[in-house]
Amino acid sequence: MEIDSISALQVALGWQIYFAKGSERNIKLTRTEDIDMFKAMLATERDEWLK
Repeated sequence: MEIDSISALQVALGWQIYFAKGSERNIKLTRTEDIDMFKAMLATERDEWLK
């Protein structure tokens, strides 16, 4: 069996997976595209995305 994500591994191990609503503004800076998104967010009005 090929495991291609952490959640797939957890399900394969019999763990129960939970999902929670979160903000689309909660990003991780792990890829080049993420840095571009972060720069765009910084360029906007702070009150628009930082609440």
